[in-house]
Amino acid sequence: MNTLSKLNSQGGILAAVLGYALFATAWILLSDEWVRLMLGDDPERIILASMLKGCLYVAVTSWLLYRLLRRSRYLALRQNEVFKQAILDSVNAHIAVLDRQGLILAVNRPWLLFAEQNGLRPDEACRFAGPGVDYLAVCGNSTKAGAEEAQTVRDGITDVLEGRRQRFVLEYPCHSPTETRWFMMTATPLGQDCQGVVIAHTDITTRKQAEQAMSDSERRFRQLFTLAPLPLAIVTQDGRIVAFNERFIDTFGYTLADVPTLAEWWPAAYPDPDYRGSVMEAWNAAVQNAVERDTDILPLEFQITCRDGEPRQVVIAGIIIGREVLITFTDITERKQAEQKLKASEERLRFAMDATFEGVWDWDMRKDLAYLAPRYYEITGYRPGNITPNFEFFKRTVHPDDLPNVLDTVTRHLQGKTPASEFDYRLLTATGQIKWVSGRGQVVERDDQGAPLRMVGTITDISARKATEQTLRRQSEELAQRNEELERFNRAMVGRELDMIALKQQVNALSRQLGQAPPYPLSFLDAADGAEP
Repeated sequence: MNTLSKLNSQGGILAAVLGYALFATAWILLSDEWVRLMLGDDPERIILASMLKGCLYVAVTSWLLYRLLRRSRYLALRQNEVFKQAILDSVNAHIAVLDRQGLILAVNRPWLLFAEQNGLRPDEACRFAGPGVDYLAVCGNSTKAGAEEAQTVRDGITDVLEGRRQRFVLEYPCHSPTETRWFMMTATPLGQDCQGVVIAHTDITTRKQAEQAMSDSERRFRQLFTLAPLPLAIVTQDGRIVAFNERFIDTFGYTLADVPTLAEWWPAAYPDPDYRGSVMEAWNAAVQNAVERDTDILPLEFQITCRDGEPRQVVIAGIIIGREVLITFTDITERKQAEQKLKASEERLRFAMDATFEGVWDWDMRKDLAYLAPRYYEITGYRPGNITPNFEFFKRTVHPDDLPNVLDTVTRHLQGKTPASEFDYRLLTATGQIKWVSGRGQVVERDDQGAPLRMVGTITDISARKATEQTLRRQSEELAQRNEELERFNRAMVGRELDMIALKQQVNALSRQLGQAPPYPLSFLDAADGAEP
């Protein structure tokens, strides 16, 4: 449209200029010859004709100049209107210009497009929402949903037209069947003397959605803050305490009435001046570090004195949100007490283990590292700083001939096939000496799948017992050998005596046959024979 107007304006001006040039050229070249031919050589008539010719020339050129100027003004006005309309159409807001009576003088393209989006055809949009429509009457006669807001709009525009207010602004919903929409309408005077009103409808749906999302987020945050299982506090960076949640009040006993600012909080929660100074220094440094690096406040462990005087060990951290800090308090009092009890128990256990003659070991299979009691190092001859107490170290201390049996016994127990692993083996000390030890171990912790996680046990130096057993075994073997030799001797001597008795019996029998008394007394054999049944 702008290009067509430009071509029309250039063509009209060019035609006028060419017409004037042709007329002037013909006038100059032909007018004097025509006068001589028509009037002859009469000087008076020629002068009169020249005067008339000059007047006609002035009249014609004046008329041509008038047409040219009028055409130029028309084209300039037309081009100016097109330019202003182009400006209006380039604005995203829906704009309408009203006169002092409320009639629409001009609208931009987004205004008409919005009318089309709400059910009007393009021709209907111009007819019912374009220039010439009484906008105030439309607002006043509205009977649909939003009629009350339409009346408010009519009154606001009227106030601007009559000078009762400089500007009228209204935010209103304008939902379609498929989407939720919000708009902001502004009405401002047209010109300094208020020749009318400029109305702009701006789509603020995105802003409204963001505000709604922020409102929902704030509501959820308040609910989480109130119901959170951890003690929470919100503090401004200038030291004003904004809120405590219920868990904070239940844990520490303080309310906002007790400590409305950090100035009251510090001496109440940390009554010891020296400790309070160290806490404040550490906390302020952590906050400053978080601000400079745009990170969260790292956890710090402090001891807080509750309102009733009870000390509680807590881990304090924070999140910077704008000019405020959300502070979290994790109560670790019970955990600390349990850790202290466990530490004391472990110390007593280690003291008891160190006092025994057994080398106690505690193997963490997840890390493959073991605690070895001093007696363990004493038996093996190693020093704590010279070895890594893992399973490989244990295998190096087992005599190669005993290692297969030891590993098999340990493996069977780790697989859950035996209640414990017990075995005697030869131990290689740090100096290469061989000691007999008795090893015993048992898994004390497994995971959900039954895999072993921790195993404890002992080693006992049984070298002396093994030496005694070896001596007894050697003595027993010697005694058995001697008994065997004695038995052989006895068997030999008894056989000889039996042979002699048999010979004596033969001699006695022969003597009886000869009528002589038996020379060998063998009556004990006869008594023995008589005793037999």
